[in-house]
Amino acid sequence: MNKYGTLAMQRVQAESTERFRQIEYPETVFEALGERIATQVDKVATLLEGLPVPENETYLERVGRLNAIRMQAEDAAMDETLEEFLASPSPAADLDEELPSRERIDELIADLQSREELMSSEEFVAELYRLQRLYR
Repeated sequence: MNKYGTLAMQRVQAESTERFRQIEYPETVFEALGERIATQVDKVATLLEGLPVPENETYLERVGRLNAIRMQAEDAAMDETLEEFLASPSPAADLDEELPSRERIDELIADLQSREELMSSEEFVAELYRLQRLYR
């Protein structure tokens, strides 16, 4: 689990203890949530870093500006993702009685990953969670 997943898990535990208790496999859910946050941070930071550089900016000023951009991107991505996560229903999903093969589960996960950008964070994490539970 990356640092964003760990921070998200700690925040949900602190802010919504009941919701956290509803998650059967928190490591799996927050690992996926952390990866999603990291992707959002990279996208936003890359966008902001591409803005015009102020004239006469020194090296230290540039490092400070880029660090501030990354921190702003981290805060925004964390807040947005957790807001969606906490506002949505519990990510519990009923399993079908007849389980698909491991190969089929892998195909479904690959398909889900290709559609990730079209889904909300909660939808993606819930579906990934459901598919990963089929392995167990």
